[in-house]
Amino acid sequence: MKAYKKAFFVLAALLFCTAVAFAQSEEEDIPPASDDYSRVEVIEEKNGLVQIKIEYWPSVDEARFYYSKPSSLFDTGDAYAAVVQRIMKFQMEHSYFSYTYMTRDELRFDKNVNPERTIYSAYVKFER
Repeated sequence: MKAYKKAFFVLAALLFCTAVAFAQSEEEDIPPASDDYSRVEVIEEKNGLVQIKIEYWPSVDEARFYYSKPSSLFDTGDAYAAVVQRIMKFQMEHSYFSYTYMTRDELRFDKNVNPERTIYSAYVKFER
């Protein structure tokens, strides 16, 4: 009977020592304050009638690209080419290796401005 008590005591002591050795403090569980997941960088470019706006989330390596032009002059092929060209430039500027589309590209019409504008948007995830 005494052998069981000694074995139990030794096992309990080993478990306690292991728990103390591998315990983490609460400070390690909190992410660093420098990672602000809600921070968005907005880049706006205007070239004549064409506007390109980029909303970039550096903490998650995602960006939305908006290409807008007056509806009467809008061409989907030109919009797609301009957005792809800007994505490639953005990828080089920020040292990303590749990118993938998060959703299908969207086409919207803004009738609240004069002249009416068509907006082509792409949502992209970058990879390092």
